Amino acid sequence: KQAAPKLRYLSAWFCPYAHRATIALEHHADLVSYEWVEALGWEQRNDKNNVTGTGKEWWYHWKADELTRSNPSGLVPTLIPLDEEGKPNEEK
Repeated sequence: KQAAPKLRYLSAWFCPYAHRATIALEHHADLVSYEWVEALGWEQRNDKNNVTGTGKEWWYHWKADELTRSNPSGLVPTLIPLDEEGKPNEEK
């Protein structure tokens, strides 16, 4: 029997498309091995430059560097195949 393909799964908890991919990966868990990574999110930051005009905290949407490197569109879900050593297998 062949070893299950290994993937790095870049996802976001709030994305319905990522939810569908998660369901598919879980359904095929005996055939595919993956590592889930939160690659998009929101965090509250201080408004140091007074962008909001109030000086109060505002919400910042961040994307993981790995996501923008792997998928120039910065969209989730993104699957990255891994080699036997667990390193990204980037096809050129």
